Amino acid sequence: MITQKIQHSKFKININYPEHDIYRNKVEIVIENTSDEVWEISSPRCYINTIPFLNDINGKHISPVKIKLDSDCLDDFTLINNGEIKKVIYNYSIADLYPNLDSGKYNIHFSYQGEIKNQNGVVFKLDESLNSSKEQIEIVK
Repeated sequence: MITQKIQHSKFKININYPEHDIYRNKVEIVIENTSDEVWEISSPRCYINTIPFLNDINGKHISPVKIKLDSDCLDDFTLINNGEIKKVIYNYSIADLYPNLDSGKYNIHFSYQGEIKNQNGVVFKLDESLNSSKEQIEIVK
């Protein structure tokens, strides 16, 4: 098993995949919320229910959240901040990270897009061009 670690300001992400799986068909993603915010994760394309990172009722971390995904699912990785903003890891696939990236710092593009309802039923329409941001990640092998 090979593990690559991604770290940025809000999350730690460990990516595990079998060493002999040359097509990287099965990947295990372990995501840990390192912020004090309430985040949820979902991957609609792969029919994964939304999983909260932080239990906001009791204030207890229930992470790391461990999800086993097909590598194609990661194109639709979605992060939701307290039901208000949908954050999509955009233009980013697990295939971009292996097998030849060295340890080091890389830029990753996060983009807000689409719309989402908050807990009060208010719909937020998000404009990618207004809300896109860059965040640096660090890959540690």
